[in-house]
Amino acid sequence: MGRRRWLPYAINGLVVTDVFGRNFSINRAGTNNEQEWYRWDMYNISKKDSADRETFGKLVSIPRIKNRMESEPIEKVMFLRDEMANMIWGVEEVVPDEVFGGMDGKNAYLEVLDYLNDTLPPPPDPPDYIPNQALHRFRLANAVPENWIPFIATKQAPSEHGGRDVMVQRAAMLRYVDDNYTNEVIRPRTEILSIGISDNKPYFINEEVVGRSGFVISSNFQRARWYDGKVFTWLGRTVKGGRGEGNSGLKFDILADKEPDN
Repeated sequence: MGRRRWLPYAINGLVVTDVFGRNFSINRAGTNNEQEWYRWDMYNISKKDSADRETFGKLVSIPRIKNRMESEPIEKVMFLRDEMANMIWGVEEVVPDEVFGGMDGKNAYLEVLDYLNDTLPPPPDPPDYIPNQALHRFRLANAVPENWIPFIATKQAPSEHGGRDVMVQRAAMLRYVDDNYTNEVIRPRTEILSIGISDNKPYFINEEVVGRSGFVISSNFQRARWYDGKVFTWLGRTVKGGRGEGNSGLKFDILADKEPDN
């Protein structure tokens, strides 16, 4: 079977009949070259390198798939606003597993945390630490689950990103084990949030894109048959509306009870 070509459709004429039985011929817009305002039209195909805005006057009908099969998400990231922390987060609700599937992002984080708590020795006290009988302890900040990836506002140069003064940039937090921060940086586990990491490049998004409701990006395998019976499988992404604002629980400048010295 030869390859099917998809050609644009051309409408040669259109006749409208009113309730009185009178026929009216409707011409296509944009056919009068003498009066500029007559040249307005929509959905036309413009000719390449045409200085006078010449168009083909045809409508392209792109083939599309009516039905397809979709797998469960192998990646799912929810972007939301956290007004209490004044930040935007990319929450990895589903992360890839080792067999081309997805697993719950929070459960994956808890499994890593349990492993680290069982295998790593407790961190030593700082060299300048003096045992004391204080009742409280000052902490600079607490921790959030590792599947919460932060995005922070970053000032931009006037010549970059379309002249925007501020954009939201992917940031990172340190791993928090046994009630203490480590020197290990938490990285995203989804490709959706890992853009540019391998090339050591930043990842920016426009702040206004993440509204109060947020949005969700999902990746899953999709399968369909074409008109000649061939089967095609690909990895696609969908974007849907979110569920509103969230609260990461991130806090700064915390005065907490101090553990007694041994």
